[in-house]
Amino acid sequence: MLIRRVSQWGVAVLAPALACSPKMAQRSLNQAPSPTGQLVDIGGYRLHLYCIGIGTPTIVLIPGAGDYSLDWALVQPALSKQTRTCSYDRAGYAWSDVGPNPRTMRQEAAEVRRLLEKAGIRGPVLLVGHSLGGLIARVYAREYPDAVTGIALVDATSEDTQLYYRGKIVRIRESASARPVPAPRFGSGAKQPAASAKEISEFAEMQRSMGKPSIEPPYDRLPPNVQRTRLWAESDTTKRPAMHEDFWPEELQAMHDERIRNPQPLRNIPLLILIASRAEPMPQGMTRADIDQFDEVMREKRRQKEELVLLSNNSIAVNDPQSGHNIQLEDPAWLTAMLLRELDTVRRHLKLK
Repeated sequence: MLIRRVSQWGVAVLAPALACSPKMAQRSLNQAPSPTGQLVDIGGYRLHLYCIGIGTPTIVLIPGAGDYSLDWALVQPALSKQTRTCSYDRAGYAWSDVGPNPRTMRQEAAEVRRLLEKAGIRGPVLLVGHSLGGLIARVYAREYPDAVTGIALVDATSEDTQLYYRGKIVRIRESASARPVPAPRFGSGAKQPAASAKEISEFAEMQRSMGKPSIEPPYDRLPPNVQRTRLWAESDTTKRPAMHEDFWPEELQAMHDERIRNPQPLRNIPLLILIASRAEPMPQGMTRADIDQFDEVMREKRRQKEELVLLSNNSIAVNDPQSGHNIQLEDPAWLTAMLLRELDTVRRHLKLK
């Protein structure tokens, strides 16, 4: 499965691109800008890591599906005034190399762990996961419990979510099979896949059919130079076609089963749940049945996000009525304040409240 960016309704959509002059746009497409951070070899391939600020614990910003380190640009500088803050690009995105297939959440969590180790970032970290990044943060905490001092889930995806998947709205985990999820691969076992000419052609055709990448709200709130870089990243037609996420249903089903066995898998880790509560606009051209399904899915997603507070016995959920799904772009000052509040709580070893 290939996901470029997923809306809160769950439909795969084309990520935004830049409103700029044709000459500037063409230069952005053809010339890779210099990385904002460093490329770190994590065992046969490199990921892009951008860290600023000093202090502990380090805050690690995990992007959602189809997003980039760039999308934290309105939040990361303010957080870095209080502690070291790092954003990164998932394998195959922006400056990061394509990592080994399959692209599992277990692989991605292991990549974050290796990335921090190779970059010399020691000690437990405060994980901030947006959307799909929230699931990766939870897997990281499960696999490396002693390496996490706190978690913030920013309008995060539930393991019981319904999304547009393989042509229809489905509860992803229900399509799981009994296949075991492969262990993370690095070094000699981390073969970087290359997209075939057919895959590249099909991906490029999909891009053409959906229109050229363009910067649309809320990504138009990013600084112009960041928008230009985002356009370059969105214009890739070679790396993403090589990536396959075939085990997502199995991983979500496993997380669902784990919550039944152990309702508080995060134990007493400080857990901040941030929920975007501004109503989503109704998609155009929907039938009465479609509207009813949309309303029900939206109500379910809201309940699921509220229930994430049950993952830890040291948790709190806060609603943001000013923003939609991309809180880091739509209400960055509020998000920054909430994350700094958790940072202070973690440093003082207090309960969240």
